[in-house]
Amino acid sequence: MFDQYGTVVDIQSGLTEVAAPFLKAKGWPGNPSSFVTWWRRTHFENSMIDALLQKEHTPYREIGHRSVAFVLERAGIAHTTEEVRYLVAQIEKLRPFPEVPAALARLQTWYKLVVLYQRRSRHAGNVPNSITAFRSIV
Repeated sequence: MFDQYGTVVDIQSGLTEVAAPFLKAKGWPGNPSSFVTWWRRTHFENSMIDALLQKEHTPYREIGHRSVAFVLERAGIAHTTEEVRYLVAQIEKLRPFPEVPAALARLQTWYKLVVLYQRRSRHAGNVPNSITAFRSIV
C-alpha cells in the first residue's frame, strides 16, 4: 500500500512548476519552491488542528484553499478566490516521480498494489493517469 502524495506523486516539484509562472505573473520576486513549501506546511498545520482540537473533519480541498490564501496574503500577493481554486486544483494533475511507473510495474508482478487516500477528499485520491498499476484505492 502506498500513500500517494510525496511517495508516488512528486508534489513539491509539480506544484512548484505550477506556482512559478503564476508567481512571476504576479511580480513576486521570491523562490517558487519556498512558496510551495509554505503552502504544504500551512496545509499540514491546518489539517492537524482539526485532529488536535477533536473537531469535525475539514475537507482536503477546503484546507487547501485556506492554506494557499493564507500564504498568498503572507507573501503580499494580491489574488482572487478563483486563482486560489486554480492553484489547489492543480494537485489533481500532478505526475509521479520519474521512477515510479516502472517500479510499480515490477512490484505488481508480485503484489496487489493499492493506494491510500482520504475518502472525504474530492481530489486526494486521483491516481495520475500515467500510473495504472493500482488495483484498489483504500
